[in-house]
Amino acid sequence: MSRKLKLNPKISYMLGLYSHCNQEKSAIGITVDNSRTIEKFVEISLKEFNVQPNRILISEEGRNTKALFYNSKLRNLFDKTIARKSKLFKYKNAYAMEYIAGVFDACGKVDNRGIFMEGIDREDQMILENLGIHILQKGKRNYIINDSFFIMFIKEFSMRLSYIAHIPGNERDPH
Repeated sequence: MSRKLKLNPKISYMLGLYSHCNQEKSAIGITVDNSRTIEKFVEISLKEFNVQPNRILISEEGRNTKALFYNSKLRNLFDKTIARKSKLFKYKNAYAMEYIAGVFDACGKVDNRGIFMEGIDREDQMILENLGIHILQKGKRNYIINDSFFIMFIKEFSMRLSYIAHIPGNERDPH
C-alpha cells in the first residue's frame, strides 16, 4: 500500500464519514441511524479498498447501525489524510462535495431552526466557510445559514438529505 491515500470523490466521502463517526480506535467504521449511509459505506469499502464482504462487520446498536472493518495500514492512511483535510478540500469540486456530504451524513441533522452539523471541528468549519457555506455556531451545533446553497452543494452525494426530509415531525424539508 502506498504512503499516501490516492483520493477520488468516493474516498473523500468515506473520509468525511470516518472523521466524524469512527469510534473504533483500531478499525474503520461508522455508527449512524441511516441504512442508506451504511450501504454506501459498504459499497465504497468493497469497490475502492477491496475489502472482502465477510470482513465488514455490521451490527445494530439501538436505533443506530454500526459497520466496520479492520485494516491498520488503511486506517493510518486515513488518519494522515484527515490531518491534511483543510488543504485537500479547499476547492469547490467533487472531492470537497463528497467530503462535506460524508461529514453531513455522519453528524448532520435538521430541527425547527434549520440544518446543522453537530460537533464539527474548527478545521471543518473553516473548510465550509472557504467553500461558501456559512455557519452559525450555537453550542455544539453548527447551523447552515445559506442552507439552499448547502443543499445544492451536496444533494447528489448525501444519503441523509432525503432521509431527514421524511422523518415525522421535521418542520423543515431540505429539498
